[in-house]
Amino acid sequence: MRYKLLLSFKLSTPHAAGARNPLVRPFGSGRSRELGERDLMKFRAYIPTLFFLLASVACSSSTKTSKSSVVRDSAGVTIVESYQASWAEGEGWYLSEEPLVTIGTADGPEEYSLYSVRAALLLPDRRLLIANGGSDELRYFDSSGTHLYSVGRDGFGPGEFKNIGGVWPVKDSLVIDDWGQDRVLVFSASGEYGRTLMLERESALSRSTAEGVFPDGSMLGMQFVFQLAPEGFSLARIDKVYRRFSPDGEVLDSLGVFFADDVSIDRSPDDGTGVGRSVSGDAAFGRDASTNIFGQRVYYASSETYEIQIFDSAGALERIIRRPVPNRPVTAGDIEAFKEYFIDEDDPRFAAWARRHVDDLEFPETMPAYGSVKVDALGNVWVAEYSLGRGDRSGNWTVFDTDGRMLGVVEVPRGGRITDIGEDYLIGSWRTDLDVAQVKMYRLFRN
Repeated sequence: MRYKLLLSFKLSTPHAAGARNPLVRPFGSGRSRELGERDLMKFRAYIPTLFFLLASVACSSSTKTSKSSVVRDSAGVTIVESYQASWAEGEGWYLSEEPLVTIGTADGPEEYSLYSVRAALLLPDRRLLIANGGSDELRYFDSSGTHLYSVGRDGFGPGEFKNIGGVWPVKDSLVIDDWGQDRVLVFSASGEYGRTLMLERESALSRSTAEGVFPDGSMLGMQFVFQLAPEGFSLARIDKVYRRFSPDGEVLDSLGVFFADDVSIDRSPDDGTGVGRSVSGDAAFGRDASTNIFGQRVYYASSETYEIQIFDSAGALERIIRRPVPNRPVTAGDIEAFKEYFIDEDDPRFAAWARRHVDDLEFPETMPAYGSVKVDALGNVWVAEYSLGRGDRSGNWTVFDTDGRMLGVVEVPRGGRITDIGEDYLIGSWRTDLDVAQVKMYRLFRN
């Protein structure tokens, strides 16, 4: 269960963001003779058929159909709909039965003790990099899982962190979101501190957080946008504005306003300053959007319907991946399971709050269309089946190729969260039965 304290205030949507993307929120014989009246009557009778044939020919030039998918063009946007997997029986991708590397232990040297893993990835030289949120460190390991060295620490100085939000390799550098200090740090791939920058703000109240890096070094940043919640307990729907920033933090493009996630908010009365303090927790089967960068494109997945949208770096929609399946209905058993999850909190303060409000929860009629979405190193799209709680929790992942056609399902050990998918490996974080955090790397076989 994840809760957080936040300040509830109204952020106006920046003018630069443009209009909301409607797809996110809310395409005969050799003889000649003159035609007589009977001929004209026959010709008129064939006109509807001729129009149908001409339309069919015109459509066939922009629509491609196969046994498993349909590809068509709609106002310049390519739409790919998949109805079944294209992998035949005996084909498909799979993971090694045992991990190649496991890092994380309850006993032993401190560098092997993990808490709040924020990132885990394989560098080009095959070293493993883990961003350990509990110590605000970047920890380097060799390909066998042996610790090499660590850089960074908790603090406010150059090369120090106050809550690592994400780590992205680009060229020979690492770009790191220092969420707690509202800044971005740039290190070399080996961990030498380079520089600090802040993403351009529109006002003193706004803050932009890095959510990914393009190959050219520009960054995708986001700013939350939400209306002031009413006093008391309610369901809130939060949006975010996406912008592309230069490597120096200046705004280059605005991609627009996108849905972010659903949360339950309990807002206390105004304290006289115009700001009320709030507690937020998970919404019941709330939709939670995923965003990925591959190449110069942004992959956005709202989880409201089974659809993934692909934009260029300036915000133009290029392709939509769809799977026409309905969202699963929410059952009485699902509701009871969520209530148990909602009040299962180690912190006694939040546990008491959850017990007070468990009967105030609003339940939707259907589940989210899916869980998390990832894009691997080759541009294939991985879509997790929905599971209770935040994070992907792994399990079955449906894979779509670089054109958006469904390939099939890859099974991933349950209870974890995928952090990096390469050409021949998959990395993620899991917890043992004794609640010990571990990072594991599996071999990925692409049959």
